Amino acid sequence: MAAQSWNLNVQAGHQCALPHPGHADHAHRGYLQEHPEEAGGDVTPVVQVWPYDADWPLHFQTLKERIWPVVAEHALSIEHVGSTAVPGLAAKDIIDLDVVVLGAEKLQACIQALCAQGYSYEGERGIAGRHAFVGGGAPRHHLYVCLLGTLGLRNHLAVRDFLRLHPLRAKSYGELKMALAKEHPFAPAKYGAGKTAYLVELLKELGFDEATLDEVTRSNAE
Repeated sequence: MAAQSWNLNVQAGHQCALPHPGHADHAHRGYLQEHPEEAGGDVTPVVQVWPYDADWPLHFQTLKERIWPVVAEHALSIEHVGSTAVPGLAAKDIIDLDVVVLGAEKLQACIQALCAQGYSYEGERGIAGRHAFVGGGAPRHHLYVCLLGTLGLRNHLAVRDFLRLHPLRAKSYGELKMALAKEHPFAPAKYGAGKTAYLVELLKELGFDEATLDEVTRSNAE
């Protein structure tokens, strides 16, 4: 599916959004992450992957019960996605949620409703149709509002559903993530590149076409 530009009245950085760091500061932090010996003092690894935690579905349910009343009038569903949604899969201790909507009008209504609840709107972050938010308190989570049928949502659901049905594949993916986190604890871009290579091969196996796979690779690299 080709990327689309959505004409929204609520823009990233408007009202409730936190200011983004400058490019120079971002690059400096990235350098220190890859060269922690120059940062001084104790440095906690940026990339931390944990064995599966049976509390993760409970954390999702807690978040869903908090968020659904805010978006129910506008959304179709809230999906638990990402690695914490797959039993037995190692993951970062962060819950990923996709609020699914149908059409730009419902999307804008959800964005406004979530901002009114204290979330900060971050825009699409390079993935058309997947709108990101930060904030919301504990449990720690990543929240997205996704247009039905767009690549970001299809990618999330396809990977989740396949790994739920194939526990041995989930186990091998978890082992890869643990190895990547051990190899690149201060280099999230390198960790992400290793994950993306695995996921692109999986999506290819699931029938995603080459143009879509190229889009996944591009968007994950940004």
